[in-house]
Amino acid sequence: MKVSFIISTYNRPEVLFLVLQSIECQLIKPYEVIIADDGSSFETEEIINKFKMIFFWNNFFIIFF
Repeated sequence: MKVSFIISTYNRPEVLFLVLQSIECQLIKPYEVIIADDGSSFETEEIINKFKMIFFWNNFFIIFF
C-alpha cells in the first residue's frame, strides 16, 4: 500500500516540525511527503532539509515546492 502526505505551510516551522515528526513515527511509512510552501522564511526550508535526510534513509522522500 502506498501512502502520501500533502502538507501546506506558510511561516509555521514549529508546526511543520511536529507534523514531520509524527509522519516519521507512523507504522505505515509513506511513499512520499509533499509540502506546498507559499514563500515561507528560511527557517521552514531548513526544517525540511533536515527531515529530507531522515526520510531518505527510511526509503521515502519529500517533494518540496
